[in-house]
Amino acid sequence: ARVPLVRAGPAAALSSGSVRAARAAGVRPLPVRAPEEQHVRRMGGRGATGEYERQITFGSQVATLAVAGLLVLVAVLPPTPDRDRQALVLSALLLFLFAALWYHLVPRRLFGKWPFGAGTTIVLLIIATLLARTGGSGSAFFPYFLAPILAAAFATPRATVLTGGVAVVIDLLFVASDLRADGGELVLARDVAQLFAITAIAIMSWLIAVTMRRTRAVLRQRSVELVDQNRELAVARAATLTLA
Repeated sequence: ARVPLVRAGPAAALSSGSVRAARAAGVRPLPVRAPEEQHVRRMGGRGATGEYERQITFGSQVATLAVAGLLVLVAVLPPTPDRDRQALVLSALLLFLFAALWYHLVPRRLFGKWPFGAGTTIVLLIIATLLARTGGSGSAFFPYFLAPILAAAFATPRATVLTGGVAVVIDLLFVASDLRADGGELVLARDVAQLFAITAIAIMSWLIAVTMRRTRAVLRQRSVELVDQNRELAVARAATLTLA
């Protein structure tokens, strides 16, 4: 008969001795291939990384299309200034085009270990174009500039470093433009505050990405250890039933 899995508990400390006793008694370990074990084995291997990347890719595509749709919605709202409508529609079209090409046609292997960072950086550049056409750092659409930085946190730490670094450089260009235009102390204070805010969000995104990666690694390792304990306990039970 198939030996059922036994949940790991206090008796797990005796499993090694029980296994040795079972082998000495000639008891053959019974294979335990429960669905949860197979799932954990997959989660502990390369399949977990591929599945996680697929989920991130799908979520990024949905987020990109959602932002593009919001820009179109803002463009058709009556309070939106006429001078901003064209920039909003153009940015939305660029985002739709990016989603169609990036997620369905462009091979990810072209970017090596940087596919997510490259994607979020491209979206960041599209939003930066929108800001440049609607007032620079003083644009009413500046919050959209922070979205790619936060999105990179769900990918990899290197993606947050790349996206955050590009965001800081772009904002420095906006600050330099305001300095050349002599916008005054209030404009300079606003630019400095936004620069520090972008830097803080980039650091926070990096910390989130690092924490998520370490947590996934610990959970995968713990899941594999629990499966190994269940297998040992199954052998120990088989030995006990045989000796009894």
